[in-house]
Amino acid sequence: MAPCYASPAMSSRRLVRILLVSLAANAALAQRAPDVYLVTIDTLRADHVGAYGYAAAQTPRLDALARDGVRFEQAFTASPITNTSHASILTGLLPSAHGVTDFGTPLAASKVSVAARLRAAGYRTGAFVGSIILDSHSLARGFDQGFDTYDGFSAAAADKTRKTEAGARPAAHAGLPVIRGVIAARNGAGAGAAPANGAAEGRAKQSRYGRVERRAADVLARAQQWITAAKFGRARPRPIFAWVHLYDPHDPYDPPAPFAEKFAGRNKDGMYDGEIAYTDHALGEFVKFLKARGLYDNAVIIVVGDHGEGLGEHGEDTHGIFLYDATLHVPLLLKLPRQAMRGTVVTAQARTIDIAPTVVELAGFSEKAAVSKTEASAKMDGVSLHLLWKKGASAERVALGEADYPLRFGWAPLRSVRAEGFKYIEAPRPELYDLRADAGETKNVYQPWADEVKRLRQILADANLPALGTPGKNDAQKSGAVSAETVAELKALGYFGNEPGSTTAREPSLLPDPKDKIEQQNALHRAQLADEDGDAEGARAILKKVIAADPAAESAMVQLGRIELAQHDHRAAAAAFAAALKLRPADSAVAYSLGQSLFRLGDHAGARAALEQSLQVDPAQYDARMMLGAAYALLRNMPAAEDQFEAAALLEPKRVEPRKQLGGVLLDSGKYDDAVAALEMATKLAPTDAQSFELLAKAYRAAGKTSLAQQAAARAKQLRGR
Repeated sequence: MAPCYASPAMSSRRLVRILLVSLAANAALAQRAPDVYLVTIDTLRADHVGAYGYAAAQTPRLDALARDGVRFEQAFTASPITNTSHASILTGLLPSAHGVTDFGTPLAASKVSVAARLRAAGYRTGAFVGSIILDSHSLARGFDQGFDTYDGFSAAAADKTRKTEAGARPAAHAGLPVIRGVIAARNGAGAGAAPANGAAEGRAKQSRYGRVERRAADVLARAQQWITAAKFGRARPRPIFAWVHLYDPHDPYDPPAPFAEKFAGRNKDGMYDGEIAYTDHALGEFVKFLKARGLYDNAVIIVVGDHGEGLGEHGEDTHGIFLYDATLHVPLLLKLPRQAMRGTVVTAQARTIDIAPTVVELAGFSEKAAVSKTEASAKMDGVSLHLLWKKGASAERVALGEADYPLRFGWAPLRSVRAEGFKYIEAPRPELYDLRADAGETKNVYQPWADEVKRLRQILADANLPALGTPGKNDAQKSGAVSAETVAELKALGYFGNEPGSTTAREPSLLPDPKDKIEQQNALHRAQLADEDGDAEGARAILKKVIAADPAAESAMVQLGRIELAQHDHRAAAAAFAAALKLRPADSAVAYSLGQSLFRLGDHAGARAALEQSLQVDPAQYDARMMLGAAYALLRNMPAAEDQFEAAALLEPKRVEPRKQLGGVLLDSGKYDDAVAALEMATKLAPTDAQSFELLAKAYRAAGKTSLAQQAAARAKQLRGR
């Protein structure tokens, strides 16, 4: 039989039918599926919101949303740390399942986000974050999965932070002399020399707003601009999913006027409440925007705290260490389309991991239909919240908590389980609380033989969470979680910026219980805030007091070393880092910092030893390779210097500095043709860099290429004259 081909007319008709069917499907989707707005408010305790019974609150907009929808009285986050808690909100997975248990640890593509699910189902998706801690280019890589637009912090802003924050590792090449003395070093290598890059080590005081965080009004304005374009632009109508992250209640508490004046002096939590009141006001303006454009009634609006704040309870000033309700109990409000279930209060226990499956269900798609992934990767730990408002307490679910942040300080991580009125915290000294009689978790009734302990421990065992004090399931993913480029961002946000601690201990008792170290953590936090405010002396005094009380306080030594480095006291910095390295010899960050300090002192042999130690632990450090290459060159070991600069060029093939340094070393070694090749590559990588052309002119002359040398020198002079 002869093949049958469609005529052009038939093909056109078929295409028209397909197009009409597609348009009809899209129109039906746009009409049927609700817009979804997920608003996460950083560091928001449930008991500091009016709808949750806080008499001193000024949160009328949050309270109005609670009246317009469903309020979950007992909602709990899976982690007291921003990145980890948000990864759970966005994926519906527990921290040990999604693997984001530390800052800078990427969210793997295999951990499917709710944005990816909705985008696969036809939604437009946008994210708008209020802090660099959730920037997808630095501390929250992979969080942009599934988002058409991810409005984080620009690379330039991140770089600006890295350069202006004391304690950041300055780029190793910034102040190093280019070998052969062709270009005078901008900074000497001896004691008392100026910092390698004055921006990195000599901080200019700058506002944190726009640098490491944005005010709520700024974040919401960005979101509104995107929503307007997505809903009223020329593109065909489609439902939208917008995630808005508001960072304001996070410390340091600094509400803008008039909220600062209204809340000043009320109590020790006044400024925290002022930040919440300001955020509430900004959120109210956003709701007005939705109503004015007819977008409110058919919308799903979810407002949730990512975690709470210690505010001194149990001795914890802020958050991240403990798993008490002060930092795990968060407000959770859900406004449904057309205000369905208006005024409902759910008293059954809920979890933030239940948000993602709820959104998928409300959008009208099954988990499988909403994402083109395998069934295993699409599975979530959370369960849709609709069962709670339909079935009440009979559908209550177990709330698990995980805190790995204590490992940064060399302390034991914590695990918790909250179920049927009891809370068990797995720690070196375990804790059990009867929440019905002791809501504040003030009386530890733990007895190892108690039935409640056995039951709750079994729940933890069944959940297959990593054991305390042992490497977790996601250690490969954690590797190198906090790089040299992220130290400054963490410090500016009040978190300890060293690389995460690690241990191979088989029993939790081999690591200190965070309960015994919380005052030290509070002091470290106060020192960071003092340093961020430019009070280096105050920060130094706090840290020295910590070290005097605990000679094994490695974290305090590292923090002190960074302050001394920023103050150009390289001898004191080296002493602090050396003491820290004795306590943690496998810490590549501390070894690098020691090498950096010794290099600035002019102790190139000592710097070489420290940098080699750092690279043994983490070979993929560009800055360490560059500084080690310079140390070798200054020690006149040119073959070893060549190796290091070549390794740096392999790590960062688009950067010009390794090629320049390599070219200088090759010139010193009499390898003129090789020097020419390296420096020609440098000029290709950076065609406006005068230094590269000056070095290239030297190499050409040494190689006997006089005409090319003159051309390179002329180009360098032209660039210098700009």
